[in-house]
This record gives sequence, C-alpha cells and structure tokens, in this order.
Amino acid sequence: MPIISFNVSESIRNFIKKMAHTKDYKNNSNVIRDALVRLMDAKEGDVSPADVEKLIDSQGNLVEIFPKITGSIMMNIKTRNEKLNRKINKLEVEYHNSIIHKNTFIVDGEKTITYVLKNTMDEIQMFITELNSIEELKSFRYTINEPDD
Repeated sequence: MPIISFNVSESIRNFIKKMAHTKDYKNNSNVIRDALVRLMDAKEGDVSPADVEKLIDSQGNLVEIFPKITGSIMMNIKTRNEKLNRKINKLEVEYHNSIIHKNTFIVDGEKTITYVLKNTMDEIQMFITELNSIEELKSFRYTINEPDD
C-alpha cells in the first residue's frame, strides 16, 4: 500500500488518536482510511451533507459502515518449529480484535490451530494475507461467510 504524508492541526491529530483508541481501529492509518472511504462514498454517491453527518454518533465517533463478517482458519504446523510459532503468535497479538475463538490440538508433534474470526472483510483479508506471507507456513485453509443482511 502506498504511503502518503500530510500535516494536520493538533485538534485533528487528537481526534484521530481518540478514534484509534476508542473504536475497533488497529491504528491511526485505519481511522484515516475509513474516513476517506466514507468521504469517497459520499462524493461518488452524491450524498448530502446531512447524510454525511449521520456517519458520526452523539459521542463524535464514526459509525461503523462496513459490516462485520465471520470466517475461520485452520492450519497444521510442527510443534518444534519455534520460528513459525513465534510468527503466528505475533500475528495473533496484532489481530486479537479479529480473533473471537481459538483452539489448539497437539497430536504426534503436529499442532492444529483453528481460529474463528469476526471483523470487516478488510481486516480478515489482511490477517489471511499476513499468514500467507509466512514462508514456513506450508498451507492453511480458510472460509469467509457472507455478511448478514
């Protein structure tokens, strides 16, 4: 993803930090990205300023516009592969807001890990992409469920 740098006032900076700490945003970039997507939708969809104001709740927080979806991941790894275990643990910490359940079974030196996930499609896809980038992880399976209407 390309990186863009820009200046903001102190009040905007504080608002972004507040949003990153009070909502399910992983970091400041996700707050800004979400706000820009909403602005694009408003401009391209010819949404009125009154409609845009509906995107902010009474506490000044952005209203969730992307539906939460569920998914699952299953992988088998060797228990003695410490490097791989550390990489997976690091991702678990990074995506703890997406992981709603985890099971681990160890049989004959093989560890089977299953995750149940719930978050936006974007977040779940990022988690899957990061797992896929781990060279030591030979394979894993995942499913993503359709969002509820």
